Amino acid sequence: MDLSSALGEAAILYVFAFTFFNLFLQACIIIAVLKGAGQVVASRKWRIASLFGVGLVTGLGIAFGLLVLILPGLYFAGRWFLAAPALFAEDISMSEAIQASWDATEQHWLACSIIAVTIFLCQGVPLVANIYLVPEGDITRIGTLIVTNALSQAAWVFGIAAAATMYLTIGRRAARNAEIFG
Repeated sequence: MDLSSALGEAAILYVFAFTFFNLFLQACIIIAVLKGAGQVVASRKWRIASLFGVGLVTGLGIAFGLLVLILPGLYFAGRWFLAAPALFAEDISMSEAIQASWDATEQHWLACSIIAVTIFLCQGVPLVANIYLVPEGDITRIGTLIVTNALSQAAWVFGIAAAATMYLTIGRRAARNAEIFG
């Protein structure tokens, strides 16, 4: 978004391409973590539209919860933290993935909320700090933009891997218990 003023009309095309690339990267990271742990990922592994839907629905729900009283947004963030990994691991629909995350985090929503908030802060702090680090027009501004954006994206990647790892820890256990006990 830092380049949007330089791109002009092409900025919207850049945003769409960047969003698709991020969704593809998110799918790759989740699948790699799941496969690395020995989880079998179903044949329909590139479910970019479903992943977009999960992000959109949960993002709107979390944003609404944050606008209402902040705490509901944090609660929703914790309960829906495992939705994207569940989408790939269980080969289910978007709404079923959101429900699977809700069910799996019943006892662990606070831990998931703390992880989500920590990741959000690790993503946001470099971007906010960039505003105050170097004044507008300074020659070093491009360097700080690159570093702060790289730090923010690294936190985002860590957050995706953390969600997939948390799914392997608590989400898979809930799915196994449902298979055993019905």
